[in-house]
Amino acid sequence: MSDRRRSIWVGVAVSVALLLLSLSAAWSLGGRPPESLSRLLTWILARPGTERVSGYYTLVDEAGNILLETARVVAPGDLFIDPAGVWHRVTRVTRDTAETVTVPPGVSLPQGFSSLAGSRVWAGAALSRGRALRPAHDLAVPLGTARQVIVIYHTHSDESYVPTDGVSSIPGNGGIYDVGEALSAGLTTAGFTVVHDRTAHDPHDAGAYPRSRRTVLRNLRFGPTLLFDVHRDAAPPAAYLTTIDGVHTARVLIVVGGANPMVSANLGTARRLKAVAEDLYPGLTRGILVARGNYNQDLDPGAILLEMGTELIPKEAAVRAAGLWANVVAASLGPPAPDTTPPGAGER
Repeated sequence: MSDRRRSIWVGVAVSVALLLLSLSAAWSLGGRPPESLSRLLTWILARPGTERVSGYYTLVDEAGNILLETARVVAPGDLFIDPAGVWHRVTRVTRDTAETVTVPPGVSLPQGFSSLAGSRVWAGAALSRGRALRPAHDLAVPLGTARQVIVIYHTHSDESYVPTDGVSSIPGNGGIYDVGEALSAGLTTAGFTVVHDRTAHDPHDAGAYPRSRRTVLRNLRFGPTLLFDVHRDAAPPAAYLTTIDGVHTARVLIVVGGANPMVSANLGTARRLKAVAEDLYPGLTRGILVARGNYNQDLDPGAILLEMGTELIPKEAAVRAAGLWANVVAASLGPPAPDTTPPGAGER
């Protein structure tokens, strides 16, 4: 294809995308498109790393055993580290099923991702700093551990728990805020200074992450050790519900964005937290999913996305998981250093 024809097609594609985005925004504010068109728009506008509108993916190993059920969009090349520490790479996605193969731990991320047909943009993002990115050691300590500020926020501020909240979505005031508050309380009790930013980022669409990016940037001035974007997944209750010390508890999926130049540091942080969690509370984590999203994790090596249960479990189980996760963080980082937080830090 000539450069001229390529430019024309790129221009047409950009124009169509902008038109669809404008229509999508207009419908989200004052009306709804026909159902079939709505589904088409969702498919066209879905970005890597976004969530499914309905249903979920099931990751299976070579023997067909279920590894993970999640509404996070998965694609060939994504990595999943199961609770036992075994690494799996997605090789094919057929409808709702993602097939995987076992790969050696510590595999170089770009080598795995860049081998995918049609994923050059994503691989390019991971290599944009011109350096090989490999997962850090299990016990890699994230930057900034001499400080004691931890930021909690919610990109999907509407997410709720049906058995407790009555619905799966409450725009601007989802049940997920209560889970974040439980995490904040546990970390505060452990001696950390916590900024629980309750800024809403509705609607729950592909623009939520660009909107929450402003929230992350605003809170970086506190020099946080960790930033937790707290969500809840969409999957069957059994996939995310366990019993710890005789009490029903939500399981936690750690999500790392593969399409960002911080992926090595983010994954190192995630693997350290997972290792401590499995030591303290076996079964608490669902593992680590390294997906094609960015999730604003390019902004800080301590930025992690947490899926606290699913919409079909009681919120109380997710609240308990958040309290246990606070203990995991405290055990991982050790006693906080003296508080040198600038004035203004604290709950928004």
